[in-house]
Amino acid sequence: MFGKLLKHEIIDTWKIFLLLDVVALLLGVIVGAVGFVAVQIKDMPSILIILLVLGVVGYLMLLVSLSVLTLVYIVVHFYRSMFSSQGYLTFTLPATATQIVSAKLLSAVIFQLINSVCVTLSICLAVWGVMIAGYKEAIDEVLDFLYDFKDLIIEAFGIAPGTTVLYIIFGIVSLFSGILIFYCSMCIGQLWQKHKVLGSVVAYFAITIVTRIITTIVQLTSGSFGMLLSDYDLDPTKYFSHTMTVNLIISTIAAGLMYFGCIYTTSHKLNLD
Repeated sequence: MFGKLLKHEIIDTWKIFLLLDVVALLLGVIVGAVGFVAVQIKDMPSILIILLVLGVVGYLMLLVSLSVLTLVYIVVHFYRSMFSSQGYLTFTLPATATQIVSAKLLSAVIFQLINSVCVTLSICLAVWGVMIAGYKEAIDEVLDFLYDFKDLIIEAFGIAPGTTVLYIIFGIVSLFSGILIFYCSMCIGQLWQKHKVLGSVVAYFAITIVTRIITTIVQLTSGSFGMLLSDYDLDPTKYFSHTMTVNLIISTIAAGLMYFGCIYTTSHKLNLD
């Protein structure tokens, strides 16, 4: 039944997500094309430079907006299908609360991951348009800058084969926990007899604050900040590996608690209008 639910979730929502992702890619193509033309203009007027800068800022803001819209649609879809009039249909299905919540969660993570990939590709398309417009020497200079920038990031964040795997795992867990905090907040908000939306907002801030406080306390007691302040020759790999491990453990525990909280409230405390 879980497979059928997941398939239904994907079919029910893919059009909106596809539209947002296509818009992100088209923006990258447009900005890349404009950059391709602009780079070849000699003695560019000041007003045109200002317009191009404003265009790049607007492009980046639109990319952020598309990512936010993806998350907003995920949240709204969960609320409508679970706690509005559609919820009555959802809970008449021959499926458990675990299967229903899990299908919605996995579908949301998949679409958010695809959105992240499309946003990254959009930026690459925009940059590539500028790169191919110049001469080979200009491209080589850009590539050299990117290689130097990559080495700087690797050195600063201590990225190594082991920590790379850690970053990837943390990124995946963060996707799940980032969606679960909204799901869990809405489930808690449904426990209120009135003002359920307000209850969801209060629950969201409460969960966020508690999680941040616990993370800070654990980082302090585990010696993360002590490593940063006391060791002048601190190995970035050691520091970031330590802090990332702590964050991963906390995020995993928090995601697990929120996941089971969603299942418990929808199984035993469901209060549809």
